[in-house]
Amino acid sequence: MKHFSFFLTLLLLTACTRDPESGPAPGVGQTPMQEFYIPGVFRIKLRETAAELDTRAFTRSGSGSGIAAFDAAATRAGATAVQRVFSDGDRFRERRRRAGLHLWYDVHFSGAISVAEAMERFGRVDEVECIEPVPRMVPAGATVSQADFSRTSGSDNVANPGFDDPLLVNQWIYHRVGAAVGSTAVADLNIFPAWSVSTGHKDVVVAVVDGGIDYTHPDLAANIWRDGQGACGYNFCRHNTEITPSSHGTHVAGTIGAVNNNGIGVCGIAGGDGTPGSGVRLMSCQIFDEPGRDAATIEEIMVWTADHGAVISQNSWTYVPGLPDLSQSGKAAIDYFIEYAGCDENGNQTGPMKGGIVIFAAGNDGISDPVFPGAYEKVVAVASLGIDGRKVAGSNYGSWIDLAALGGHATGDERFRVFSTTTNGGYGYSAGTSMAAPQVSGIAALAVAAFGVQRPGFTSEKLREILVGSGRKQFTETINPEYAGMLGNGLVDAEYVLFYDTRPDPVDERTIAVSGYRTHVKLS
Repeated sequence: MKHFSFFLTLLLLTACTRDPESGPAPGVGQTPMQEFYIPGVFRIKLRETAAELDTRAFTRSGSGSGIAAFDAAATRAGATAVQRVFSDGDRFRERRRRAGLHLWYDVHFSGAISVAEAMERFGRVDEVECIEPVPRMVPAGATVSQADFSRTSGSDNVANPGFDDPLLVNQWIYHRVGAAVGSTAVADLNIFPAWSVSTGHKDVVVAVVDGGIDYTHPDLAANIWRDGQGACGYNFCRHNTEITPSSHGTHVAGTIGAVNNNGIGVCGIAGGDGTPGSGVRLMSCQIFDEPGRDAATIEEIMVWTADHGAVISQNSWTYVPGLPDLSQSGKAAIDYFIEYAGCDENGNQTGPMKGGIVIFAAGNDGISDPVFPGAYEKVVAVASLGIDGRKVAGSNYGSWIDLAALGGHATGDERFRVFSTTTNGGYGYSAGTSMAAPQVSGIAALAVAAFGVQRPGFTSEKLREILVGSGRKQFTETINPEYAGMLGNGLVDAEYVLFYDTRPDPVDERTIAVSGYRTHVKLS
């Protein structure tokens, strides 16, 4: 097997525009492939002119896929099963086909050989447009500490909008009335003015793609999404609706939609105001399970959530840094969510927004190299700042970042981290871009509730425009001059997002009249 440089190998393996005629994928050592990609599977896309594969191939009941050249290639690769990447049997079947999702298949093979070797053995097949490995999903890397929730962080520096949630005083990220210790900066999300316009609405569904949410938490239960059978989401690791609560997923969910004005705990950015029907709905999309079990794939997650009513996709996870690009199947899945979320099978708007928005944590590797999926240009990538507005040491940065939020410092006083819900009805602190991204998702949910619910025509393109446009770029780069151009549009501003349409129109005509002994100038 020929060995090329590691980066070149990754580039070739993940470039789905690669023509199979250019030869088989080059091989690499097994350890790097195990680190970057899920073992035992690679993915192909058929050409539009090819016949569909019979997925019973390589099973006892199957005699072949219907494409002889594919069968021969798959046999060389040691294939044990072939299956569709995207499901193809419900009311959304035709729109998935319009999006070309029916052309994607996973080829499973014995884990005794590496992904690179299996792809090399598969080689060239005229009917196959491209071949690529399946990237491994990993948490963005943040730990959650359980806190004594009777202790507060000093209410003199945190304002209160009138809600009776006793631990709101710990949520400095929302609205501060004083600077951080040792700093003149006042870094907050400016949430309280936004709450005068919107506190969230039940018609807005946020898919929390993470560890499972503690859906019985007393500060979350009222805002949990449920389907017609009572399921609160989907476990993509086990392919069922049994959610296993995790501290990480529960912390993320609380920032977005902990129940407001209920006399207990904390406030969520889009957690409502305590009245019936207020507050966002949190869809638990579990992608991590016990150690050693591979996570799900972005393809099934994006399509399932779009088809089940979510319009905001919140993602505090990444691929392993070093991938040169997002897989083509991953792009297709994200594009599907962005185009079809909030719509029926015919593309007509049925939700509070036409289309969806996808928000990703930038990752906590402290690097400027693009980290996917966040670096994909169609998603919103979120970096992390501290209580003083400084970029935290671990946050990734670079020209691919869109916005920043307040993930807090991972070291030092825990009260300068993000405070939210944890498992077993608890509350705790955490820090990182994992905690910054849900702040942007929560603000996005406020905007959809304000501009989309019962106001047809609000689009995901418009939401992205006002969300990214809210960034306080000058403020952020004044505090972080060494990161100019590398923190996107800067710290997100909820007040701007909710009041963007109240700005006066640009001046088109102006006149100047000079008159009087002492010269008076009148501008109009």
